[in-house]
Amino acid sequence: MPTVYFHFGAKTAIVSYLIDQMEAEDIVPLFQKSLQQANPLRMLEGTAHIARISCERWWDVYVLVRSAGRADPALSDASKKLDTGRLYGLRLFAEALDRGGHLRSGLDARRSTDILWALASEDTYQRLVVERGWTHDEFETWLGKSLKRELLRVR
Repeated sequence: MPTVYFHFGAKTAIVSYLIDQMEAEDIVPLFQKSLQQANPLRMLEGTAHIARISCERWWDVYVLVRSAGRADPALSDASKKLDTGRLYGLRLFAEALDRGGHLRSGLDARRSTDILWALASEDTYQRLVVERGWTHDEFETWLGKSLKRELLRVR
């Protein structure tokens, strides 16, 4: 009976396949839809939804890649790929908000990217949902409100 290794080869190929599937099925379609929003409130609600969905569906993969990446250089590269892709997407959101003149006074795209990076992270999800028992809906609602409060200018 062929094993999963028969089909994929090394464990890094399995992890790469999972990451590619996560991006193609869950993240990229939501990301594109959210980035096209002209309304900054809807854009940040979309960002919160992406964070919720990616953590809700792929939490185990994040944990596996991060944990194993400490000891395995190839899986460390996979962990860096996840982080690089997430940072890139969040930077695009921040730049779109900046171009539209929506950012709070004193914020630029770089600082906004950092705020998005910190609040919409797997670590924040872990603390609130996994450790503190928040529901996915509570996390998404809180995150959306927090991003709006921290990033958007008051009108």
